Amino acid sequence: MNWRLMTFISLIFLLLDGNALGVGNDSVIKQVERRRFSSRLILFDQTVANVSLCRQGVDNSGTKVPTTNPCNRDQGVSLNDWIDALGIGITEKKVRDQENTESVPRYPLHSALNLPSQPLANGQILQLTGDVQIQRTGRRIEPQIGTDIYPEDQLSIANGAQVILQCADLSSQTLSPGSNRLNPCLPATEQTECSPGTYKCPHRGDIAWNNRIPYIITPRRTAILTDKPLLRWNGIPEAHHYTVILEGDGIEWTTQVSDTQITYPGETPLQPGGNYMLIIEADTGESSLDEPPLPGGLNFSRLDEQQAQQIRTQAAQITQQPWNQTAKALALAKLYSKHHLHTQAIATLESLIADGVESAAIYRKIGDRYLNYLALPLQAKPYYKKAIELAQPNDIEEKTHAQYQLGRIETILGNPNQAKHWFSLALQGYQTLGYSQRIQEIEHQLNR
Repeated sequence: MNWRLMTFISLIFLLLDGNALGVGNDSVIKQVERRRFSSRLILFDQTVANVSLCRQGVDNSGTKVPTTNPCNRDQGVSLNDWIDALGIGITEKKVRDQENTESVPRYPLHSALNLPSQPLANGQILQLTGDVQIQRTGRRIEPQIGTDIYPEDQLSIANGAQVILQCADLSSQTLSPGSNRLNPCLPATEQTECSPGTYKCPHRGDIAWNNRIPYIITPRRTAILTDKPLLRWNGIPEAHHYTVILEGDGIEWTTQVSDTQITYPGETPLQPGGNYMLIIEADTGESSLDEPPLPGGLNFSRLDEQQAQQIRTQAAQITQQPWNQTAKALALAKLYSKHHLHTQAIATLESLIADGVESAAIYRKIGDRYLNYLALPLQAKPYYKKAIELAQPNDIEEKTHAQYQLGRIETILGNPNQAKHWFSLALQGYQTLGYSQRIQEIEHQLNR
């Protein structure tokens, strides 16, 4: 029998059963939607530590079936398939199953395929003592802990001063005092702004954001190391309790709590290499499934044991370095981000804030991870504002980046006047820096 007809008949029976049980159509539709939503997974390729945005096939009986990975360009997949896997394009794309009529806007092709005109950072400052300055395009910047460095940066290190750098490839460099050194890190090869799995590149328009649903905070759109993760979600004032559902490889776990977080107890362990989805249903009827669909989905993955052990070994090497605790935390966060452990990277950086470390770069890095990787604009917003407050006057890159991101956030939240304010400030910064692509993007936003 044709699978579309079977789906239609099944839906009719579900609706009839729901009315008979007094459940109501809304509840039944959410059950159907949950099944559809759960069939889409983020598949984390642990071999290359790369996120693939691939939809897992499901046959008529609901059984997962193998599909060709459209995200692997080495397989000779067409450019259109690659674009489709990222969820970007020029016309509208239906992002749920084929029988679903819900659609979201698709975005201009150039947003994901053009390289940015600004240079790509290839390292960060882990630790510095004494008088250290960066000479950058005619400006002198007084760097802070976590400040990004770029290939043409010249570092001036006064007598008695010292700088420890971490390069994009995770190697470290200690620069001796009394020197005037060109940035010694190798050029970065990964375009982090447009790598698969990030939220930034697919987003070039207005995406509705609803703070009145129990959307997932963690874990979402991330890899994890532990088999007992902390599960957190947005609280709804009217809700008295939440149904927590965790589904995935070998697990279908449900509990009910009144709080907005719970640690998964792990009686049935999360499998190494497994993919999972957290679903929250409030007693008010709202569900985390009410969040608008995103390119890449909302799933999370536990790393396989081989890669997890590799990361633990590298983390142990970092903790044994003769650096201060702030430097070690920054290096660890970079390590975690490189392996898509975004939640763990955020927690590591937030621990520095809790310890009283004040650096514009650290606040901005937290904001970037919340917005670009986890797609959580409300969580990112206060970090960008604090980054602007702490940025050095000559560090135009730091301040302008945060202003641009705040413009994006206010657009997502549906606040056009606030978005215009931040975009106008960012436009001035990018004009000073000469970043033509950003200038064009912001002018397009301001002219809408």
